[in-house]
Amino acid sequence: MQKKTSWIETANRLVGNTKRQKQSESTESKASKESGSVSEGLEQFGEDTDFHGLKRVFRRDYTLLRRTFWLFFFLAGLTGFIANTVDRLSYYLQYPHSSELDVMYDMELGLKMVIHAQEEPPFVKELGFGVLPGDHHFIAIQKKYVHNLVPPWGNCYDGKLKYYSHYSVPACRIECETDTIVKECGCKLAEMPGNTSVCLGHMYMGCAYPALEEVEHSDLCSCQNPCDMTTYRRDISSRYSISD
Repeated sequence: MQKKTSWIETANRLVGNTKRQKQSESTESKASKESGSVSEGLEQFGEDTDFHGLKRVFRRDYTLLRRTFWLFFFLAGLTGFIANTVDRLSYYLQYPHSSELDVMYDMELGLKMVIHAQEEPPFVKELGFGVLPGDHHFIAIQKKYVHNLVPPWGNCYDGKLKYYSHYSVPACRIECETDTIVKECGCKLAEMPGNTSVCLGHMYMGCAYPALEEVEHSDLCSCQNPCDMTTYRRDISSRYSISD
């Protein structure tokens, strides 16, 4: 009875070992197939895609050296793209802006204008005057020609300018402010003369605008009167128009 029981147990162990071996082989085969399918899938994706030359990295008819070169250029382009994206994102977060327009009502609406000689550039921000909308404005203009004496009897100046052919105080001021901002910031304001690039974004608010304010509140750009100049005296009267 004991020999019969021992034989049955031995047979059961052999059957169990066989089943476990088959299961292990089946698992390994399945894992190998999955690994192969993933590898084949990546290669197929590389052959089908045209993302920045990635297709050429997986070209089987290319030599290893050629595929390595394509991989280098692909990684270089991807790195540049990521670096530029991070730079633009950091810029956006550093200088936030609103995408909605806030309508603001200001009583100081209107037009600012200046009367000047044709050979003289308009210096609106300091010599201009404002006119309000909805009013009738009457402007009387009187032209005046001024001749200043040269040294030693006077202190006039008729030097040459970089951006203007005719010397005047506004032209001298504009040129001095332009040169100062270009020297400080490497760019200029949109209304300034010259071929230097225009200050945008953080360069305008962080450099050009503060530099201009500093110049306006200092004697850095003080200019001499020209020997010959034309001025315009103006007398303004306004009438308010009542409307519905």
